[in-house]
Amino acid sequence: MKHLKYSPIGDHLGIHKIKSELEDLSLRYLKKDVFYDIVERLNKTKVEREYTVREMMQSVTDLLNEHNIHHEILGRAKSIYSIYKKLNKGKKFTEIFDLSALRILVDTPQDCYMVLGIIHSKYRPMPKRFKDYIAMPKTNMYQSLHTTVFGIGGYLFEIQIRTYEMDEIAENGIASHWAYKEKKDVNATKSAMQTSTEQKLQFFKSIIDLKNEKLSSEDFVNVVRDEVLNNNIYCFTPKGDVIELPKDATPIDFAYKIHTKVGETTTGAIVNNNIVTLDYKLQDGDIVKIITNKSSTPSQEWINIVKSTTTKNKIKAFFAKSEKEVYIERGKDTLEKELRKRKLAFNTIFSPENLKTILTTLKLDTLEDIYLNVGNNKIAPNSVINIIDKIYEEKEPPKKVFVESKDKETDIIVSGIDKVKVNLANCCNPIYGDEIIGYITKGNGISIHRVNCHNIETIENRIVDVKWNNDTNKKYLCELLITSNTLDDHIVDIIQKVTKPDVTIDGIKTMSKTNVVVYNLSLYVRSVEQLNILIFNLEKESFITKVERVFK
Repeated sequence: MKHLKYSPIGDHLGIHKIKSELEDLSLRYLKKDVFYDIVERLNKTKVEREYTVREMMQSVTDLLNEHNIHHEILGRAKSIYSIYKKLNKGKKFTEIFDLSALRILVDTPQDCYMVLGIIHSKYRPMPKRFKDYIAMPKTNMYQSLHTTVFGIGGYLFEIQIRTYEMDEIAENGIASHWAYKEKKDVNATKSAMQTSTEQKLQFFKSIIDLKNEKLSSEDFVNVVRDEVLNNNIYCFTPKGDVIELPKDATPIDFAYKIHTKVGETTTGAIVNNNIVTLDYKLQDGDIVKIITNKSSTPSQEWINIVKSTTTKNKIKAFFAKSEKEVYIERGKDTLEKELRKRKLAFNTIFSPENLKTILTTLKLDTLEDIYLNVGNNKIAPNSVINIIDKIYEEKEPPKKVFVESKDKETDIIVSGIDKVKVNLANCCNPIYGDEIIGYITKGNGISIHRVNCHNIETIENRIVDVKWNNDTNKKYLCELLITSNTLDDHIVDIIQKVTKPDVTIDGIKTMSKTNVVVYNLSLYVRSVEQLNILIFNLEKESFITKVERVFK
Protein backbone atom coordinates (compact mmCIF):
# COMPACT_ATOMS: atom_id res chain seq x y z
CA MET A 1 0.00 0.00 0.00
CA LYS A 2 1.26 3.52 -0.81
CA HIS A 3 2.20 5.96 1.90
CA LEU A 4 -0.84 7.54 3.60
CA LYS A 5 -0.80 11.00 5.12
CA TYR A 6 -3.61 11.55 7.63
CA SER A 7 -4.49 15.07 8.86
CA PRO A 8 -7.08 15.45 11.64
CA ILE A 9 -9.36 18.49 11.79
CA GLY A 10 -7.62 21.83 11.98
CA ASP A 11 -4.06 20.46 12.25
CA HIS A 12 -3.22 21.34 8.64
CA LEU A 13 -4.03 25.05 9.03
CA GLY A 14 -3.73 26.08 12.67
CA ILE A 15 -4.16 29.76 11.92
CA HIS A 16 -7.54 29.07 10.31
CA LYS A 17 -8.60 27.20 13.44
CA ILE A 18 -7.73 30.19 15.62
CA LYS A 19 -9.59 32.53 13.24
CA SER A 20 -12.67 30.29 13.35
CA GLU A 21 -12.68 30.19 17.16
CA LEU A 22 -12.34 33.97 17.41
CA GLU A 23 -15.26 34.46 14.97
CA ASP A 24 -17.47 32.10 16.98
CA LEU A 25 -16.59 33.85 20.24
CA SER A 26 -17.29 37.27 18.72
CA LEU A 27 -20.71 36.12 17.47
CA ARG A 28 -21.49 34.57 20.85
CA TYR A 29 -20.97 37.89 22.65
CA LEU A 30 -22.23 40.30 19.99
CA LYS A 31 -25.32 38.33 18.91
CA LYS A 32 -26.00 35.93 21.73
CA ASP A 33 -29.55 34.99 20.65
CA VAL A 34 -28.46 34.21 17.09
CA PHE A 35 -25.48 32.16 18.29
CA TYR A 36 -27.49 29.93 20.63
CA ASP A 37 -30.32 29.58 18.12
CA ILE A 38 -27.85 28.04 15.66
CA VAL A 39 -26.34 25.84 18.42
CA GLU A 40 -29.83 24.58 19.30
CA ARG A 41 -30.58 23.74 15.67
CA LEU A 42 -27.34 21.77 15.39
CA ASN A 43 -28.30 19.60 18.41
CA LYS A 44 -24.58 18.98 19.01
CA THR A 45 -21.62 20.84 20.47
CA LYS A 46 -18.69 21.58 18.20
CA VAL A 47 -16.61 18.95 20.01
CA GLU A 48 -19.28 16.33 19.30
CA ARG A 49 -19.53 17.40 15.66
CA GLU A 50 -15.76 17.25 15.26
CA TYR A 51 -15.76 13.76 16.74
CA THR A 52 -18.38 12.67 14.17
CA VAL A 53 -16.21 14.13 11.41
CA ARG A 54 -13.18 12.20 12.72
CA GLU A 55 -15.19 8.99 12.69
CA MET A 56 -16.24 9.62 9.09
CA MET A 57 -12.66 10.45 8.11
CA GLN A 58 -11.41 7.17 9.61
CA SER A 59 -14.17 5.22 7.89
CA VAL A 60 -13.36 6.73 4.48
CA THR A 61 -9.62 6.25 5.04
CA ASP A 62 -10.11 2.55 5.82
CA LEU A 63 -12.28 2.19 2.74
CA LEU A 64 -9.68 3.78 0.43
CA ASN A 65 -6.84 1.83 2.02
CA GLU A 66 -8.69 -1.37 1.13
CA HIS A 67 -8.41 -0.32 -2.52
CA ASN A 68 -4.75 0.76 -2.17
CA ILE A 69 -5.44 4.38 -3.12
CA HIS A 70 -2.75 6.80 -1.96
CA HIS A 71 -4.51 9.80 -0.45
CA GLU A 72 -4.64 12.52 2.15
CA ILE A 73 -7.88 13.32 3.96
CA LEU A 74 -8.88 16.53 5.72
CA GLY A 75 -12.06 17.36 7.58
CA ARG A 76 -13.92 20.03 9.47
CA ALA A 77 -17.20 20.81 11.19
CA LYS A 78 -18.61 24.11 9.93
CA SER A 79 -18.20 26.92 12.47
CA ILE A 80 -21.18 28.71 13.98
CA TYR A 81 -20.05 31.97 12.40
CA SER A 82 -19.85 30.41 8.91
CA ILE A 83 -23.38 29.07 9.33
CA TYR A 84 -24.52 32.54 10.47
CA LYS A 85 -23.03 34.14 7.31
CA LYS A 86 -24.93 31.74 5.06
CA LEU A 87 -28.19 32.34 6.94
CA ASN A 88 -27.56 36.08 6.71
CA LYS A 89 -27.39 35.80 2.89
CA GLY A 90 -30.92 34.36 2.78
CA LYS A 91 -30.14 30.62 2.98
CA LYS A 92 -32.48 28.44 5.00
CA PHE A 93 -30.92 26.20 7.63
CA THR A 94 -32.22 23.13 5.77
CA GLU A 95 -30.40 24.32 2.63
CA ILE A 96 -26.94 24.21 4.25
CA PHE A 97 -25.48 20.84 3.29
CA ASP A 98 -21.85 21.35 4.31
CA LEU A 99 -22.23 21.44 8.10
CA SER A 100 -19.70 18.61 8.05
CA ALA A 101 -17.17 18.30 5.25
CA LEU A 102 -14.26 16.16 4.05
CA ARG A 103 -11.61 16.88 1.48
CA ILE A 104 -9.75 14.03 -0.16
CA LEU A 105 -6.50 14.66 -2.04
CA VAL A 106 -5.16 12.11 -4.53
CA ASP A 107 -2.46 11.93 -7.21
CA THR A 108 -4.35 11.95 -10.52
CA PRO A 109 -7.73 12.96 -11.99
CA GLN A 110 -8.40 9.24 -12.64
CA ASP A 111 -7.98 8.60 -8.89
CA CYS A 112 -10.58 11.32 -8.20
CA TYR A 113 -13.28 9.46 -10.13
CA MET A 114 -12.22 6.12 -8.61
CA VAL A 115 -12.54 7.57 -5.08
CA LEU A 116 -15.96 8.99 -5.96
CA GLY A 117 -17.21 5.57 -7.08
CA ILE A 118 -15.83 3.83 -3.98
CA ILE A 119 -17.47 6.36 -1.61
CA HIS A 120 -20.82 6.17 -3.42
CA SER A 121 -20.69 2.37 -3.19
CA LYS A 122 -20.84 2.59 0.60
CA TYR A 123 -22.52 5.93 1.36
CA ARG A 124 -25.74 6.92 -0.36
CA PRO A 125 -25.31 10.19 -2.33
CA MET A 126 -27.85 12.98 -2.00
CA PRO A 127 -29.66 13.63 -5.31
CA LYS A 128 -28.76 16.78 -7.30
CA ARG A 129 -25.76 17.54 -5.09
CA PHE A 130 -23.02 16.28 -7.43
CA LYS A 131 -20.75 18.75 -9.27
CA ASP A 132 -17.98 17.82 -11.70
CA TYR A 133 -15.60 20.79 -11.86
CA ILE A 134 -12.81 18.58 -13.22
CA ALA A 135 -14.49 17.91 -16.57
CA MET A 136 -15.90 21.47 -16.53
CA PRO A 137 -13.47 23.73 -14.60
CA LYS A 138 -14.54 27.15 -13.43
CA THR A 139 -13.10 30.15 -15.29
CA ASN A 140 -10.67 30.77 -12.40
CA MET A 141 -9.26 27.24 -13.03
CA TYR A 142 -10.90 25.76 -9.92
CA GLN A 143 -11.24 21.96 -10.29
CA SER A 144 -12.76 19.40 -7.94
CA LEU A 145 -15.49 16.78 -7.60
CA HIS A 146 -18.24 17.74 -5.13
CA THR A 147 -20.73 15.27 -3.68
CA THR A 148 -22.94 15.15 -0.59
CA VAL A 149 -23.55 11.77 1.09
CA PHE A 150 -25.45 10.39 4.07
CA GLY A 151 -22.55 9.37 6.31
CA ILE A 152 -22.06 7.99 9.80
CA GLY A 153 -25.14 8.41 11.99
CA GLY A 154 -27.17 9.57 8.97
CA TYR A 155 -25.47 12.98 9.02
CA LEU A 156 -24.88 14.76 5.72
CA PHE A 157 -21.26 15.19 4.66
CA GLU A 158 -20.07 17.32 1.77
CA ILE A 159 -17.03 15.65 0.21
CA GLN A 160 -14.58 17.35 -2.15
CA ILE A 161 -12.23 15.14 -4.16
CA ARG A 162 -9.29 16.68 -6.01
CA THR A 163 -5.62 16.22 -6.88
CA TYR A 164 -2.81 17.92 -4.95
CA GLU A 165 -2.28 20.33 -7.85
CA MET A 166 -5.97 21.21 -7.97
CA ASP A 167 -5.84 21.88 -4.22
CA GLU A 168 -2.85 24.23 -4.63
CA ILE A 169 -4.81 26.32 -7.15
CA ALA A 170 -8.00 26.31 -5.05
CA GLU A 171 -6.20 27.32 -1.85
CA ASN A 172 -3.47 29.67 -3.07
CA GLY A 173 -4.76 31.09 -6.35
CA ILE A 174 -3.88 30.75 -10.01
CA ALA A 175 -0.25 31.84 -9.63
CA SER A 176 0.43 28.75 -7.50
CA HIS A 177 -0.24 26.66 -10.59
CA TRP A 178 3.15 27.56 -12.11
CA ALA A 179 5.01 27.03 -8.81
CA TYR A 180 3.46 23.61 -8.46
CA LYS A 181 4.28 22.69 -12.03
CA GLU A 182 7.97 23.40 -11.39
CA LYS A 183 8.01 20.75 -8.66
CA LYS A 184 6.60 18.11 -10.97
CA ASP A 185 8.47 15.75 -13.22
CA VAL A 186 9.73 17.60 -16.33
CA ASN A 187 8.65 14.61 -18.40
CA ALA A 188 4.94 15.39 -17.93
CA THR A 189 2.94 14.38 -20.95
CA LYS A 190 2.35 16.85 -23.78
CA SER A 191 -1.42 16.49 -23.50
CA ALA A 192 -1.40 17.43 -19.80
CA MET A 193 0.65 20.53 -20.59
CA GLN A 194 -1.74 21.52 -23.36
CA THR A 195 -4.75 21.09 -21.06
CA SER A 196 -3.21 23.24 -18.35
CA THR A 197 -2.21 25.94 -20.86
CA GLU A 198 -5.72 26.03 -22.31
CA GLN A 199 -7.17 26.54 -18.82
CA LYS A 200 -4.79 29.43 -18.11
CA LEU A 201 -5.50 31.04 -21.46
CA GLN A 202 -9.26 30.67 -20.95
CA PHE A 203 -9.08 32.54 -17.65
CA PHE A 204 -7.00 35.39 -19.06
CA LYS A 205 -9.15 35.51 -22.20
CA SER A 206 -12.19 36.11 -19.96
CA ILE A 207 -10.39 38.99 -18.22
CA ILE A 208 -9.20 40.50 -21.52
CA ASP A 209 -12.70 40.22 -23.02
CA LEU A 210 -14.09 42.13 -20.04
CA LYS A 211 -11.38 44.79 -20.43
CA ASN A 212 -12.38 45.24 -24.07
CA GLU A 213 -15.98 45.84 -23.00
CA LYS A 214 -14.82 49.21 -21.57
CA LEU A 215 -16.72 48.66 -18.33
CA SER A 216 -16.51 51.13 -15.49
CA SER A 217 -14.13 50.14 -12.67
CA GLU A 218 -17.09 49.19 -10.48
CA ASP A 219 -18.77 47.09 -13.20
CA PHE A 220 -15.45 45.35 -13.99
CA VAL A 221 -14.93 44.30 -10.36
CA ASN A 222 -18.57 43.16 -10.06
CA VAL A 223 -18.40 41.07 -13.25
CA VAL A 224 -15.13 39.38 -12.25
CA ARG A 225 -16.53 38.64 -8.80
CA ASP A 226 -20.00 37.50 -9.88
CA GLU A 227 -19.37 35.96 -13.30
CA VAL A 228 -15.74 34.83 -13.41
CA LEU A 229 -14.85 33.82 -9.85
CA ASN A 230 -18.30 32.84 -8.59
CA ASN A 231 -20.27 29.60 -8.69
CA ASN A 232 -21.47 29.54 -12.28
CA ILE A 233 -23.54 27.11 -14.30
CA TYR A 234 -22.37 25.11 -17.32
CA CYS A 235 -24.56 24.55 -20.36
CA PHE A 236 -23.86 22.85 -23.68
CA THR A 237 -24.29 23.68 -27.32
CA PRO A 238 -25.85 20.90 -29.45
CA LYS A 239 -22.27 20.00 -30.52
CA GLY A 240 -21.17 19.53 -26.90
CA ASP A 241 -19.21 22.75 -26.41
CA VAL A 242 -19.33 23.98 -22.82
CA ILE A 243 -20.61 27.52 -22.15
CA GLU A 244 -20.01 28.98 -18.68
CA LEU A 245 -22.70 31.41 -17.47
CA PRO A 246 -23.71 33.17 -14.25
CA LYS A 247 -26.44 31.53 -12.19
CA ASP A 248 -29.99 32.30 -13.45
CA ALA A 249 -28.66 33.18 -16.92
CA THR A 250 -31.13 33.10 -19.83
CA PRO A 251 -30.91 31.81 -23.43
CA ILE A 252 -30.10 35.42 -24.43
CA ASP A 253 -27.00 35.33 -22.20
CA PHE A 254 -26.08 32.00 -23.78
CA ALA A 255 -26.46 33.40 -27.30
CA TYR A 256 -24.32 36.49 -26.61
CA LYS A 257 -21.64 34.28 -24.99
CA ILE A 258 -21.36 32.36 -28.27
CA HIS A 259 -21.06 35.56 -30.34
CA THR A 260 -22.49 39.07 -30.22
CA LYS A 261 -24.05 38.64 -33.68
CA VAL A 262 -25.79 35.43 -32.54
CA GLY A 263 -27.20 37.33 -29.56
CA GLU A 264 -28.44 40.26 -31.66
CA THR A 265 -30.31 37.98 -34.10
CA THR A 266 -31.83 35.62 -31.49
CA THR A 267 -35.54 34.90 -31.92
CA GLY A 268 -36.01 31.81 -29.75
CA ALA A 269 -34.38 28.90 -27.92
CA ILE A 270 -34.75 25.15 -27.53
CA VAL A 271 -33.53 23.69 -24.22
CA ASN A 272 -33.27 19.91 -23.86
CA ASN A 273 -35.45 19.51 -26.99
CA ASN A 274 -38.19 21.76 -25.54
CA ILE A 275 -39.05 25.26 -26.79
CA VAL A 276 -38.61 27.78 -23.96
CA THR A 277 -39.18 31.52 -23.57
CA LEU A 278 -36.21 33.87 -23.75
CA ASP A 279 -36.52 34.68 -20.03
CA TYR A 280 -36.18 30.99 -19.08
CA LYS A 281 -33.57 30.43 -16.33
CA LEU A 282 -31.00 27.92 -17.55
CA GLN A 283 -29.89 25.06 -15.31
CA ASP A 284 -26.60 23.22 -14.98
CA GLY A 285 -26.18 20.73 -17.81
CA ASP A 286 -28.88 22.15 -20.12
CA ILE A 287 -28.35 21.60 -23.83
CA VAL A 288 -29.27 24.87 -25.55
CA LYS A 289 -29.99 25.52 -29.22
CA ILE A 290 -30.41 29.16 -30.25
CA ILE A 291 -32.81 30.06 -33.07
CA THR A 292 -31.74 33.12 -35.08
CA ASN A 293 -33.06 35.29 -37.89
CA LYS A 294 -30.73 37.59 -39.83
CA SER A 295 -33.33 40.37 -39.96
CA SER A 296 -34.10 40.26 -36.21
CA THR A 297 -32.75 42.77 -33.72
CA PRO A 298 -32.56 42.97 -29.92
CA SER A 299 -35.43 44.25 -27.81
CA GLN A 300 -34.84 46.82 -25.08
CA GLU A 301 -36.83 44.54 -22.75
CA TRP A 302 -33.87 42.14 -22.88
CA ILE A 303 -31.85 44.49 -20.66
CA ASN A 304 -34.19 43.63 -17.76
CA ILE A 305 -34.20 39.90 -18.60
CA VAL A 306 -30.53 38.97 -18.95
CA LYS A 307 -28.30 38.19 -15.98
CA SER A 308 -24.80 38.89 -17.30
CA THR A 309 -23.51 42.46 -16.99
CA THR A 310 -21.50 41.93 -20.17
CA THR A 311 -24.65 40.95 -22.07
CA LYS A 312 -26.53 43.99 -20.76
CA ASN A 313 -23.74 46.29 -21.91
CA LYS A 314 -23.72 44.73 -25.40
CA ILE A 315 -27.49 45.27 -25.74
CA LYS A 316 -27.19 48.87 -24.53
CA ALA A 317 -24.31 49.46 -26.97
CA PHE A 318 -26.49 48.19 -29.85
CA PHE A 319 -29.23 50.74 -29.15
CA ALA A 320 -26.74 53.52 -28.45
CA LYS A 321 -25.14 52.90 -31.86
CA SER A 322 -28.55 52.94 -33.62
CA GLU A 323 -29.54 56.20 -31.93
CA LYS A 324 -26.17 57.73 -32.73
CA GLU A 325 -26.64 57.05 -36.45
CA VAL A 326 -30.04 58.75 -36.35
CA TYR A 327 -28.64 61.80 -34.53
CA ILE A 328 -25.71 62.12 -36.95
CA GLU A 329 -27.96 62.09 -40.03
CA ARG A 330 -30.41 64.48 -38.41
CA GLY A 331 -27.59 66.86 -37.42
CA LYS A 332 -26.16 66.83 -40.93
CA ASP A 333 -29.57 67.61 -42.46
CA THR A 334 -30.16 70.43 -39.95
CA LEU A 335 -26.81 72.06 -40.67
CA GLU A 336 -27.28 71.81 -44.45
CA LYS A 337 -30.74 73.40 -44.19
CA GLU A 338 -29.34 76.24 -42.12
CA LEU A 339 -26.55 76.82 -44.64
CA ARG A 340 -29.05 76.91 -47.53
CA LYS A 341 -31.25 79.36 -45.63
CA ARG A 342 -28.28 81.66 -45.10
CA LYS A 343 -27.08 81.09 -48.70
CA LEU A 344 -23.71 79.81 -47.54
CA ALA A 345 -21.64 77.10 -49.23
CA PHE A 346 -20.88 74.00 -47.18
CA ASN A 347 -17.33 73.72 -48.55
CA THR A 348 -16.65 77.33 -47.57
CA ILE A 349 -17.87 77.13 -43.97
CA PHE A 350 -16.41 73.66 -43.43
CA SER A 351 -13.14 74.04 -45.30
CA PRO A 352 -10.21 72.19 -43.64
CA GLU A 353 -8.99 75.37 -41.96
CA ASN A 354 -12.46 76.47 -40.81
CA LEU A 355 -13.32 72.96 -39.63
CA LYS A 356 -10.22 72.96 -37.44
CA THR A 357 -11.33 76.28 -35.92
CA ILE A 358 -14.86 75.00 -35.28
CA LEU A 359 -13.62 71.75 -33.67
CA THR A 360 -11.19 73.64 -31.44
CA THR A 361 -13.87 76.11 -30.35
CA LEU A 362 -16.44 73.39 -29.61
CA LYS A 363 -13.79 71.03 -28.13
CA LEU A 364 -14.78 68.21 -30.49
CA ASP A 365 -12.68 65.80 -32.58
CA THR A 366 -14.43 65.22 -35.92
CA LEU A 367 -17.11 66.59 -38.24
CA GLU A 368 -19.23 63.57 -37.27
CA ASP A 369 -19.07 64.76 -33.65
CA ILE A 370 -20.50 68.12 -34.80
CA TYR A 371 -23.37 66.36 -36.59
CA LEU A 372 -24.02 64.24 -33.47
CA ASN A 373 -24.18 67.20 -31.10
CA VAL A 374 -26.42 69.20 -33.44
CA GLY A 375 -28.65 66.16 -33.99
CA ASN A 376 -29.22 65.54 -30.28
CA ASN A 377 -29.81 69.26 -29.62
CA LYS A 378 -26.70 69.78 -27.50
CA ILE A 379 -25.44 72.44 -29.95
CA ALA A 380 -27.57 74.77 -32.08
CA PRO A 381 -26.69 74.83 -35.82
CA ASN A 382 -26.41 78.65 -35.66
CA SER A 383 -23.76 78.33 -32.94
CA VAL A 384 -21.65 76.18 -35.25
CA ILE A 385 -22.00 78.38 -38.34
CA ASN A 386 -21.58 81.65 -36.43
CA ILE A 387 -18.08 80.61 -35.35
CA ILE A 388 -17.04 81.29 -38.98
CA ASP A 389 -19.83 83.52 -40.28
CA LYS A 390 -19.84 86.05 -37.43
CA ILE A 391 -21.28 88.87 -39.57
CA TYR A 392 -24.54 87.05 -40.16
CA GLU A 393 -27.44 88.03 -37.94
CA GLU A 394 -30.57 85.93 -38.22
CA LYS A 395 -33.72 87.67 -39.29
CA GLU A 396 -36.47 85.20 -38.58
CA PRO A 397 -39.79 85.35 -40.41
CA PRO A 398 -42.85 85.33 -38.22
CA LYS A 399 -43.72 81.84 -37.03
CA LYS A 400 -46.87 80.25 -38.42
CA VAL A 401 -49.67 80.51 -35.85
CA PHE A 402 -53.19 79.16 -36.17
CA VAL A 403 -55.63 81.89 -35.08
CA GLU A 404 -59.02 80.51 -34.09
CA SER A 405 -60.31 83.71 -32.48
CA LYS A 406 -61.21 87.09 -33.96
CA ASP A 407 -59.18 88.64 -31.15
CA LYS A 408 -56.14 90.10 -32.96
CA GLU A 409 -54.23 91.02 -29.79
CA THR A 410 -50.73 89.58 -29.47
CA ASP A 411 -50.19 86.41 -27.47
CA ILE A 412 -47.00 87.88 -25.93
CA ILE A 413 -46.87 90.75 -23.41
CA VAL A 414 -43.61 92.72 -23.42
CA SER A 415 -42.62 94.34 -20.14
CA GLY A 416 -42.96 98.15 -20.35
CA ILE A 417 -43.72 98.28 -24.10
CA ASP A 418 -47.12 98.50 -25.83
CA LYS A 419 -47.98 97.44 -29.39
CA VAL A 420 -44.57 96.11 -30.36
CA LYS A 421 -43.93 93.63 -33.15
CA VAL A 422 -43.06 90.16 -31.78
CA ASN A 423 -42.07 86.94 -33.56
CA LEU A 424 -41.79 83.43 -32.17
CA ALA A 425 -38.26 82.13 -32.86
CA ASN A 426 -38.00 79.20 -35.26
CA CYS A 427 -34.88 77.85 -33.54
CA CYS A 428 -36.55 76.79 -30.28
CA ASN A 429 -40.29 76.79 -31.14
CA PRO A 430 -41.72 78.31 -27.94
CA ILE A 431 -45.19 77.06 -26.98
CA TYR A 432 -47.65 78.60 -24.54
CA GLY A 433 -46.48 77.47 -21.10
CA ASP A 434 -42.74 77.46 -21.93
CA GLU A 435 -40.51 79.85 -19.97
CA ILE A 436 -39.67 82.59 -22.49
CA ILE A 437 -37.46 85.63 -22.95
CA GLY A 438 -37.32 88.41 -25.57
CA TYR A 439 -34.40 89.45 -27.80
CA ILE A 440 -34.51 92.89 -29.47
CA THR A 441 -33.52 92.41 -33.13
CA LYS A 442 -32.42 95.10 -35.58
CA GLY A 443 -35.47 96.04 -37.64
CA ASN A 444 -37.60 92.97 -36.96
CA GLY A 445 -39.15 93.65 -33.56
CA ILE A 446 -38.66 91.31 -30.63
CA SER A 447 -37.79 87.67 -31.17
CA ILE A 448 -39.31 85.36 -28.53
CA HIS A 449 -37.12 82.43 -27.39
CA ARG A 450 -37.28 79.74 -24.73
CA VAL A 451 -35.09 80.81 -21.80
CA ASN A 452 -32.66 77.93 -22.40
CA CYS A 453 -32.38 78.43 -26.18
CA HIS A 454 -28.81 77.89 -27.44
CA ASN A 455 -28.90 81.04 -29.56
CA ILE A 456 -29.33 83.45 -26.65
CA GLU A 457 -27.94 81.60 -23.64
CA THR A 458 -24.69 83.62 -23.77
CA ILE A 459 -26.27 86.96 -24.80
CA GLU A 460 -26.68 89.61 -22.07
CA ASN A 461 -27.46 92.78 -24.07
CA ARG A 462 -30.75 93.55 -25.89
CA ILE A 463 -32.68 91.12 -23.66
CA VAL A 464 -36.16 92.07 -22.45
CA ASP A 465 -38.63 90.38 -20.09
CA VAL A 466 -41.75 88.94 -21.72
CA LYS A 467 -44.64 86.71 -20.67
CA TRP A 468 -47.56 84.87 -22.23
CA ASN A 469 -50.94 86.50 -22.58
CA ASN A 470 -53.28 84.21 -20.64
CA ASP A 471 -56.16 85.19 -22.94
CA THR A 472 -54.47 83.81 -26.04
CA ASN A 473 -56.52 81.37 -28.09
CA LYS A 474 -53.95 80.07 -30.56
CA LYS A 475 -52.14 76.92 -31.55
CA TYR A 476 -48.37 76.65 -31.78
CA LEU A 477 -46.25 74.60 -34.13
CA CYS A 478 -43.87 72.04 -32.65
CA GLU A 479 -41.97 68.95 -33.79
CA LEU A 480 -41.62 65.52 -32.20
CA LEU A 481 -39.02 62.89 -32.99
CA ILE A 482 -40.51 59.42 -32.36
CA THR A 483 -38.21 56.37 -32.37
CA SER A 484 -39.75 52.94 -33.05
CA ASN A 485 -38.10 49.64 -32.17
CA THR A 486 -39.56 47.83 -35.19
CA LEU A 487 -39.23 48.27 -38.94
CA ASP A 488 -43.02 48.05 -39.36
CA ASP A 489 -44.94 51.11 -40.58
CA HIS A 490 -46.73 52.72 -37.61
CA ILE A 491 -47.69 56.07 -39.18
CA VAL A 492 -51.42 55.32 -38.89
CA ASP A 493 -51.01 54.23 -35.24
CA ILE A 494 -49.18 57.47 -34.39
CA ILE A 495 -51.74 59.66 -36.17
CA GLN A 496 -54.61 57.93 -34.35
CA LYS A 497 -52.84 58.39 -31.02
CA VAL A 498 -52.30 62.16 -31.39
CA THR A 499 -55.53 63.06 -33.20
CA LYS A 500 -57.58 65.24 -30.83
CA PRO A 501 -60.24 67.94 -31.45
CA ASP A 502 -57.81 70.74 -30.51
CA VAL A 503 -54.64 69.23 -32.06
CA THR A 504 -53.78 69.76 -35.74
CA ILE A 505 -51.24 67.55 -37.54
CA ASP A 506 -49.06 69.54 -39.96
CA GLY A 507 -47.11 66.60 -41.39
CA ILE A 508 -45.21 63.38 -40.64
CA LYS A 509 -42.01 62.05 -42.23
CA THR A 510 -40.11 58.79 -41.68
CA MET A 511 -36.38 58.11 -41.58
CA SER A 512 -35.17 54.49 -41.50
CA LYS A 513 -31.84 53.56 -39.98
CA THR A 514 -30.25 50.30 -38.82
CA ASN A 515 -33.01 48.34 -37.08
CA VAL A 516 -35.04 51.42 -36.12
CA VAL A 517 -37.52 53.82 -37.74
CA VAL A 518 -37.71 57.47 -36.69
CA TYR A 519 -40.87 59.53 -37.33
CA ASN A 520 -40.65 63.33 -37.52
CA LEU A 521 -44.10 64.64 -36.54
CA SER A 522 -45.10 68.31 -36.96
CA LEU A 523 -48.27 69.41 -35.17
CA TYR A 524 -50.05 72.40 -33.66
CA VAL A 525 -50.96 72.35 -29.94
CA ARG A 526 -52.40 74.89 -27.55
CA SER A 527 -49.85 74.54 -24.70
CA VAL A 528 -46.79 72.74 -23.45
CA GLU A 529 -49.03 70.93 -20.95
CA GLN A 530 -51.09 69.46 -23.81
CA LEU A 531 -47.87 68.50 -25.62
CA ASN A 532 -46.51 66.69 -22.55
CA ILE A 533 -49.73 64.65 -22.29
CA LEU A 534 -49.39 63.64 -25.95
CA ILE A 535 -45.76 62.60 -25.38
CA PHE A 536 -46.75 60.58 -22.29
CA ASN A 537 -49.49 58.74 -24.23
CA LEU A 538 -47.13 57.99 -27.13
CA GLU A 539 -44.45 56.57 -24.83
CA LYS A 540 -46.96 54.00 -23.52
CA GLU A 541 -47.11 52.37 -26.97
CA SER A 542 -45.09 49.12 -27.06
CA PHE A 543 -43.47 49.89 -30.43
CA ILE A 544 -42.17 53.31 -29.30
CA THR A 545 -38.85 53.52 -27.44
CA LYS A 546 -38.39 57.28 -27.25
CA VAL A 547 -40.27 60.54 -27.92
CA GLU A 548 -38.34 63.83 -28.06
CA ARG A 549 -39.37 67.41 -28.68
CA VAL A 550 -37.20 68.90 -31.45
CA PHE A 551 -35.35 72.17 -31.07
CA LYS A 552 -33.42 73.31 -34.14
